[in-house]
Amino acid sequence: ISSLRTRLSQCQHQLTIFLQDEDTLRTSCARMSHDLPMLQDIMEASTAVVFRRIAGDNPALTYVSSNISQWGYSADDFLSGTIRFHDVVHPDDREALAAEVMMRAEQDIQDFTMSYRIVTKSGDSRHVSDQTSVIYNDEGIKTFHQGILIDITELKEAQIKLQESEEKFRRTIESTHQGFLFMDEDMTILECNDAYSRMLGRPREQIIGKTPFDFATPEYRQFLFANRDRLLASEYRT
Repeated sequence: ISSLRTRLSQCQHQLTIFLQDEDTLRTSCARMSHDLPMLQDIMEASTAVVFRRIAGDNPALTYVSSNISQWGYSADDFLSGTIRFHDVVHPDDREALAAEVMMRAEQDIQDFTMSYRIVTKSGDSRHVSDQTSVIYNDEGIKTFHQGILIDITELKEAQIKLQESEEKFRRTIESTHQGFLFMDEDMTILECNDAYSRMLGRPREQIIGKTPFDFATPEYRQFLFANRDRLLASEYRT
């Protein structure tokens, strides 16, 4: 009888825990049911396209958020198999993208970011940042790739314009006979043109990383000390 009472007490305790867990589960489900529509609205209002695709040789999409419509497509286009994601990757980027995906798979990288171009339904090219995570099952087998696509076209265009501007400015200072140097806030020389290198009679490699004080005469060193703030306040430190 004593053992039966002990067993009964254990069963009652387990039942209490089960009911508590069931109540917690109901509360969690209710909270998720309340939060899910709100999260869905936030996701769809975002410009970040959420996706999930099967890992392996046949990477079919199992989910893509409806805001992919910003590029002229519908989620059903991809989920039905009418369009493969490979089809919207810019033709000039497909080979490089495939090689990069294969390389990351061989190295078993679980989280990675790639940048490439896609072609919208209207034929425009857009730059996207692809941020992907690998999902594994309990046996450690890759089952899905999921992540987000973010349109970074404006950022890419700004970077290209900045690069073109820097290259134009560099060509200008390299073609002049006047010496130019670029310094940081500590007056460390970051770059100089050939004219400045000739003025000092030193190769550029011996100038970069130094300061003007290292090459200055005593008189010019005094000038640098006296005018340091004004020189550093210049838009171009030359």
